[in-house]
Amino acid sequence: MTDTTEPTAAPDPATGRGAVIAIPTLRDNGFHGRYLHHAPGPGPTVELLRELFHTRYRSRDGVRNAAKELITLHPSGWIRLGTATSRDKEIRPRRAPAPVGECYCHHPDGTPRPQLVAAALEVLQDVEIHGQNRRWAPGGTPGDGTPWKITSGAVPDGIDYAYVFDGNGLTVKVRDGGKPDFGRFASAIAIPWNRAPDPGRIQAACEKIRARTPADLANEKAADILADTARQLRAIPAHHDLVLHLLGGASRYLRVPDPHTPEAALARAAGLHPAHLPGHLHQLDRGDQVRLLTLAAHQLSPDTHHAP
Repeated sequence: MTDTTEPTAAPDPATGRGAVIAIPTLRDNGFHGRYLHHAPGPGPTVELLRELFHTRYRSRDGVRNAAKELITLHPSGWIRLGTATSRDKEIRPRRAPAPVGECYCHHPDGTPRPQLVAAALEVLQDVEIHGQNRRWAPGGTPGDGTPWKITSGAVPDGIDYAYVFDGNGLTVKVRDGGKPDFGRFASAIAIPWNRAPDPGRIQAACEKIRARTPADLANEKAADILADTARQLRAIPAHHDLVLHLLGGASRYLRVPDPHTPEAALARAAGLHPAHLPGHLHQLDRGDQVRLLTLAAHQLSPDTHHAP
């Protein structure tokens, strides 16, 4: 007999309690997947998912089976995931696979819920009557029972974490605080399947990305330009006053306020007003120019660029 009860009420995504369980896409380093409601934070959720994979998807085709079960076969997403083994604990002549968790698209006995059936019939009607196969656009919100494919380019507001798995392991992606107008996600940390996770390290990596600002990103880009210019200068044996020329070429498409430009950072590292920088650079030999560029990159982004 079909259980007609509705699943646990879906949360308002603005609460930030939910997450996305996903697989990588082939282009743009993106991802697509399904909504996961009970995701208690990056550390505990990573531990849950790794335990699930080690318990249920240990075969050579484990990742493929996981993608099929967690994403393809459950289009409405998940209330919660468990660590059920491939067999029921009950002893009986024919053992059925134990459920991997509780989803929004099926009743406990495995039959589809009305929202899923209605969406499937709508697509079928388009194909049979109108002769077209359009992409079905969900009209609800994650967790309301309707199918919902969440992509990296359109993650609903309030969902700040995505757990992306492949054959190598699990990557935690976080909504980037430095790009608030775009809703971009950045990779915080990657955990190989064969390595135990450090919950504290995972949490710290995620908080760092969520807390950064647009100014932090501008500094990182300028630091990369400074460091790359230093590498180019090291490869030029003769003394040429190329520093500002190389900086200008690398940063011509960088649109940031003046205090965050590579030239401004270089002047700060030299302890000079920007107007005095060209004359100062002309007096330096190649080694001193490289050291100054490296120092400026370090001052902007000490985590990614070492001091000279």
